[in-house]
Amino acid sequence: MIRKLLQLPQRIETMYDLKSITEEQYAMIELMNDRLASCVPKEKCRDYVTEAIACGQEAFEQYKDADIMAILVNSGVAILQDEREFSHYGQNYEVWAQITCGGKEKKIELFMPDLRRKQQILKENGVDAEEQWLVKLHLAHEFYHFLEYTKLGRVGTRLKPVQKKTLFGTVQRPLATVSEIAAHSFAGRYMKSEILPQMTDYIVMLSEGILPEETLRERLQEAEERLRKNEGGEQNVSMG
Repeated sequence: MIRKLLQLPQRIETMYDLKSITEEQYAMIELMNDRLASCVPKEKCRDYVTEAIACGQEAFEQYKDADIMAILVNSGVAILQDEREFSHYGQNYEVWAQITCGGKEKKIELFMPDLRRKQQILKENGVDAEEQWLVKLHLAHEFYHFLEYTKLGRVGTRLKPVQKKTLFGTVQRPLATVSEIAAHSFAGRYMKSEILPQMTDYIVMLSEGILPEETLRERLQEAEERLRKNEGGEQNVSMG
């Protein structure tokens, strides 16, 4: 009902050309959502984004010809298609799949009603994505997180921590959203996608009102400014 009221194709396309937003811009918006974003010096934001994207690219080069489903199953990871009818979302984000890889429990849950709803919204906006393609895209995203848990280490711990001031002094903390940036980077390349994975997310969030258009406009403008802050002046934020 909400989707019909919003008249999605016209509303989104007249406000934004989501295809014109670059991978770096989407990644910067992701970084700006980090709970520690205020601790990242603006002149270093671009470097965190670049390094996180590179982490996903490196994993893709290693696994581009791999059967990731077979790797997961052979590693004891259960692939579960959850058919329960409820949405998984928070403030300005929505979840279509998630991985649990701690202790004895190893599983990837795919929230099928949400994925089908996503497919329908994409179709209404001129993006013809098959259900199984979306499943594989999200599976590839979670596979990258599986690699973080089992082989690579979390991206936040592979990049320099940020300095956070507390009542007890300054402490070092890893960024969390760089893992999502890397996972998007890996998944889009693994699937040889013509559109960025983040674009599919934003179409849904805009159409359902999870992310107001004005908020996206403001964040995109800030993301562009932060990306310009360090053009031509790279600083190493890698721990390697």
